[in-house]
Amino acid sequence: MGSDSITRPRILERWSASDDLKVWSLRARKDVKWSNGKPLESGDIVAHLKRWISKGSNLRHALRLQENNIEKFDQFTVRIYLDAPTIQIMETLAAGGAAVQNESFVSGGWEKFEFQPVTGQFQLQSYQPGIKAVLKRREGYRGPPAYLDGIEFFDFG
Repeated sequence: MGSDSITRPRILERWSASDDLKVWSLRARKDVKWSNGKPLESGDIVAHLKRWISKGSNLRHALRLQENNIEKFDQFTVRIYLDAPTIQIMETLAAGGAAVQNESFVSGGWEKFEFQPVTGQFQLQSYQPGIKAVLKRREGYRGPPAYLDGIEFFDFG
């Protein structure tokens, strides 16, 4: 979501809704790559959304969305089927912090999450639970370059 409160795609090429606003198609950009060089694909988005829903997120409650309502339509397209019409799905995704995680991470990579691929401007360099996390600027990011070389988050308890 932009500073003007208008939702615009970043990792999506486009989205569209059926006439009754109950079926939404999300098309991933083909030029978005994970930090390991692999393309972002619909399977990543589906796995992430299903994990998000399984954790009782606002997406599940705001849209009354269930895991079986999300499908990988093709390599880059996700379809979401809603029980009731809504116009707010993209705003709900944007406001909910829907930073997509790689499918391998969602399916069990938590034990080594600092090495998981990312699509954003920064890559996690190190993590010490309860102490700090260090992020470094990611070279090869497709969007505007980060202004900072890195970020350190400290846990002060």
